[in-house]
Amino acid sequence: MLIISHRGNIDGPSVNDENRPDYIDHALEKNFEVEIDIWLMNNEIYLGHDEPLYKINKNWLFERRQKTWIHCKNFDSLSYLSASEESKYLNFFFHQKDQYTLTSKNYIWVYPSQPYDMNSVIVSRFSKEFKNYIKDRPYGVCTDFPNELNLIINNK
Repeated sequence: MLIISHRGNIDGPSVNDENRPDYIDHALEKNFEVEIDIWLMNNEIYLGHDEPLYKINKNWLFERRQKTWIHCKNFDSLSYLSASEESKYLNFFFHQKDQYTLTSKNYIWVYPSQPYDMNSVIVSRFSKEFKNYIKDRPYGVCTDFPNELNLIINNK
């Protein structure tokens, strides 16, 4: 089961650090994949959850392409990635509060508390759910607590 850091968090939410490039890199260095939030504004790419905060470039995205799950936060970012010749190398998706969405790599991104299968990535807000995931084996879990989930998996 793949463990995905939600916005770079590894030991719980840190609203002031989430989606910061160095924070994301820290989670990647810990061998977690990372869900990141991107915006396209005035033909510039930004990271940020509720708004575009940290300017990055296309190279930054492509250097991390094998370990990132890109949540497009506005239509322009989705359109930009969809139209890119290199988009086949990225794993991106758009959703708001949809129960399910399909990523560009054909994984089912699952909103919390919805049914899932072995091709699903579950967004999990609560670590108390982790034991169920170990039993049911989804493809992955995106969480603010990847260190805790990793410990549970390795001590089962």
